[in-house]
Amino acid sequence: MKLRFRIGATMQFLLAVGHLLCMFDLWQMFEIYHIDQPMAQIASYWSLLPYLITIGLAICFALAGLYALAYCGDIRPLPLTRIAVWVIFILFVSRGLMGFISLIQAFSLLKLSSALIALFIGLCYTPTKKIHS
Repeated sequence: MKLRFRIGATMQFLLAVGHLLCMFDLWQMFEIYHIDQPMAQIASYWSLLPYLITIGLAICFALAGLYALAYCGDIRPLPLTRIAVWVIFILFVSRGLMGFISLIQAFSLLKLSSALIALFIGLCYTPTKKIHS
């Protein structure tokens, strides 16, 4: 169980770092992921919002990684650890499943890899009855 959560934490930390590295050419990343139009709309309200959203996502991924480590006992317990693990599990499994559904409309390797990664991370967070093993 610990290995599974450690793998999930590592992947979350990699996602956090990846999001921060994207800051150097954020708009190109938005184009690659086909979210440049919605982000342009968001930027019309305040030009820093897409950057703040990206930083916020990086922080959320890092926190999710910390919750995985807390759940398996590698670091001290965090508030609401069990609930947080359930929420992370549901979010990532749902993201993975929605990604697979979106492949029906328009297949792309980017969508497939995103769905597979999200599902894999979600499964790494599958809660167990025992918190520390």
